Amino acid sequence: MLARSWLLAGVAVGLWAAPPPRPPLNAAATAQLLRRLTACAQPAGLAGVRLEATESWTLAGAAQPKDTETDAVVFYHGVPLEVERTHNDRPLDARALRRQQRAAAARERQIDAVRAAGGRRLLNLHGEIWTMTRLEAQFDWRATAAGPGEIELAFTPRPGIRPRSRLQRLLTRTAGDFVVDGASGQILRGEFHNLAPVDFGAGILARFTEFAGRFALQSAAAAWVLREVVVEVRGRELWHRVRGTETMGYRLAVGAGGGGNPPARAARGGGGR
Repeated sequence: MLARSWLLAGVAVGLWAAPPPRPPLNAAATAQLLRRLTACAQPAGLAGVRLEATESWTLAGAAQPKDTETDAVVFYHGVPLEVERTHNDRPLDARALRRQQRAAAARERQIDAVRAAGGRRLLNLHGEIWTMTRLEAQFDWRATAAGPGEIELAFTPRPGIRPRSRLQRLLTRTAGDFVVDGASGQILRGEFHNLAPVDFGAGILARFTEFAGRFALQSAAAAWVLREVVVEVRGRELWHRVRGTETMGYRLAVGAGGGGNPPARAARGGGGR
């Protein structure tokens, strides 16, 4: 009994001593941070970097993944491009590999076009090339100090956005937060979840009732790259139920100065999605 009393007293003291919640940053400071917000603060530092990615899809309640693949990842102007190398432990055949290579070349052309139009701070969102400015305009933001040198950026969908793609339709129902390095604007980690079901084709083609995920980055050379992405999905596509978890892990294969091909040449030869 005495030990429990001391334990409860310790918990009470800990609660009493807990720091008060930090106030949000003002509008000017938040806007200034958003102007620096980036998925890659030093894109030139990724010129010689390559990653190996392992992806898996595990059905809800299953002990082992249903599908797996491995990808090679290169960077073009700091934007990651992935090419699938194996599916369920089998190398892709020549035709499938050529499709991956053509997709990589298309992504590079998209990046070149966005850059030629003045776009900077680019990111690859599930195969769509966006500027960070476009992503910022998709949401309302609230910034709060999160720890030494870090700021939490919470986001919620901005009302009135008319989606022009399947991805953007998902974003109009998505909220979450980024943890950002306050000095550089580099995104370090984050999480997201849906606020309401998302329908495609009036719910006939697909309906996603729940999705949520998290991601984290790791340092590589002079920049940051993905380390892990985990997404849980519940819904339906046509008559097929979709219930499971997609897990993506990224391992540094070649670092800056470690010998990789230049990004453009590597992507054209190795592809991306």
